[in-house]
Amino acid sequence: AMAVGGLRVIGLPAEVFTAYGLKLREICAALFPVGYANGNTGYWPPREAFRDQGDYGCYSAPKFYDALFPFTEDLEGIILDACGRVLANIA
Repeated sequence: AMAVGGLRVIGLPAEVFTAYGLKLREICAALFPVGYANGNTGYWPPREAFRDQGDYGCYSAPKFYDALFPFTEDLEGIILDACGRVLANIA
């Protein structure tokens, strides 16, 4: 993450769902989240996506990629907590 004047930019190494950007803006209103930053760990679906067995990011896409999907619905809380700590520590 970095600060450019009053704007904060945070890089996330994944294809991040819109819900993350909206929730991160609750933490920091002047925020520009950037996906695919410094790598790509795959889809980061929000918690509610795990409740829908037809959700593309949680259930359909992994079938196309040899079922490599290491995340659980706890992902959202972990990511938001980590981003909150990082954003609190930049000038």
